[in-house]
Amino acid sequence: MTETSTPNTMKIHQTPIRSAQTLCAGRDDSIGNGDRVRMREHGRHQTTVVTISGEVDAANSDRVREFASRPILVGNPLILDLSGVKFFAARAISTLIALDDACRVTAVPWAIVPSRTVNRVLRLTDCATSLPTASSVPEALHQLTTGTCC
Repeated sequence: MTETSTPNTMKIHQTPIRSAQTLCAGRDDSIGNGDRVRMREHGRHQTTVVTISGEVDAANSDRVREFASRPILVGNPLILDLSGVKFFAARAISTLIALDDACRVTAVPWAIVPSRTVNRVLRLTDCATSLPTASSVPEALHQLTTGTCC
């Protein structure tokens, strides 16, 4: 694994690109010992869906960023499903901005499916119009596959 930095000082950990078979098998990274976030990745129609649920706070937002950034290296469109997030710290907005920057640099189309809580934080931080959102995973998938996304 190698480590590089982007202009915004975000560190990207580069790992060997996984095969489509590995991607379809999915990846589950439930954080134990009292942490309140669950992260899962799976493939759907040549698109990577990263599902985050629970609470994204200052203590785990870096881990969420790292988990959600890994599929960008594969190059398939990315859907970040946050519809199950019940708490989203304002500090975690930097995670979404870093993902947006990484997707822009690598030309990976992506969309966020926010929960009501995440939507509120997006509006309060003026990121609601600058980050690509969709109302559901099927809508995001449709937008990404037809090129009409966000």
